[in-house]
Amino acid sequence: MGFFEALEKWIGFTQREFEDKSAWIFRDLGRNALTLAGFSFASIFFIFNYYKDNLPAGAFTINSLFLCALLFLFSSEVAREGWRIWKYLVSEIMYLFSTVILFLVLWVFISSAGIMWWLFFGLAEILILGFFCCRAIYSMYVMVDLYKNHVRPG
Repeated sequence: MGFFEALEKWIGFTQREFEDKSAWIFRDLGRNALTLAGFSFASIFFIFNYYKDNLPAGAFTINSLFLCALLFLFSSEVAREGWRIWKYLVSEIMYLFSTVILFLVLWVFISSAGIMWWLFFGLAEILILGFFCCRAIYSMYVMVDLYKNHVRPG
């Protein structure tokens, strides 16, 4: 199989649509992304309050949290309006990318703020991040299973 045949097969796969009974996977992804967008916005206000005397010191954290919130919102919108497999993949990748950024920013903030036990919080975040990665792998498995068994051509 040549490159163009493989590309055509991949494009055909990504253009397929999920059935209505598979809507829960999009709903869950959209709801989780909206929740974490709200958490990111709430964290921005907390960081503003923490660095109220020296805002330039918290500029990296604030900008990173704002980027996370925007990516979570965009991921939620793509998941809400998409029934095609490629939209689900884009939404899931943005969700995971935003989650990784969020946890790294919070870890950097905790370690730089002089909070005791920053290593403990960092390890807890790594465990939670591992859970999100396992969830993503499981979601991809569910998507492929839905494709094989319950998906109609788009």
